[in-house]
Amino acid sequence: ISVARANGVDIDLAQTLVGPVQRDGAPMVLRNYSSHEGQPLPLAIYRANTEPGRPTAPVLVYVHGGGWGGGSLDDRPVDMRWFADRGFLVVSVEYTLSSVDRPTWDIAPQQIGCALAWIAGNAADFGGDPSRLALFGESAGGNLALNVSYMASGGSLQPSCPGKLPRIAATIAAYPILDAVRLYENDD
Repeated sequence: ISVARANGVDIDLAQTLVGPVQRDGAPMVLRNYSSHEGQPLPLAIYRANTEPGRPTAPVLVYVHGGGWGGGSLDDRPVDMRWFADRGFLVVSVEYTLSSVDRPTWDIAPQQIGCALAWIAGNAADFGGDPSRLALFGESAGGNLALNVSYMASGGSLQPSCPGKLPRIAATIAAYPILDAVRLYENDD
């Protein structure tokens, strides 16, 4: 806050802690990209607020966190809308969550790959350019984003559905879980 104020930016401490109040943040479109064990796998699409004459927007694909067993694609609608308002076609992706008796380490990356294939085939319908795609995840989603990006780049990602994978031009991982065993065995 002090750095912002020193540079002439007025900061509202309450809004900084609570978060921005913007338009409703609801996804513009919900679609199912696949299903798993009879359960739909949805994604939320936030259309880009693009400049006139600019035919397509870069695509930002968001993978939520939640320790692989929590969270959902609609955890951060205001943030997703913020990116869309700045010219990105934003797609927030759901994946099958794990539980004590059902780990999903072996299916979640393939589901994210399936979502990417769906996005590659459908982004243009929503004003997006899948050749300019970034994959963004936080916490467990950051782990998935990194693993999916590495596998896709190395040619070993096998999506759980048919379709052509797009090239991932950038990967953003905010506080990713890098060592799951150490996290699990941590007494804290």
